[in-house]
Formats: sequence, C-alpha cells, structure tokens
Amino acid sequence: MRETDAIAELAGRCGHHPLALHIAASLLTTDPGRAVAALVAELADAHTRLDVLS
Repeated sequence: MRETDAIAELAGRCGHHPLALHIAASLLTTDPGRAVAALVAELADAHTRLDVLS
C-alpha cells in the first residue's frame, strides 16, 4: 500500500473525526518505526478500533 493511500485509509478508519485523527497521528509520532499501513491494519477491526486508539 502506498503511503498516500494508507493515510487516506487511516482517515477513513478514524471516521474523519479530528480527535481520532489526532490520536492516530500521536501514535505514529511516538513510534517512528511504525508504518501508517500497520496502524491501518490494526484499526481494521471495528470491534477493537477504540482499544487501539486508547
């Protein structure tokens, strides 16, 4: 997955909600080795999505 596609997918997984996007960005910046696509994969399951963002 290209980085731009992963970012668009991340925004969708966060429902384009500013707070969710801010949390996702914080997760990515606190772990510089984490790929956006990896976070997108973690957010794929709607049942555990909030757990990932907490």
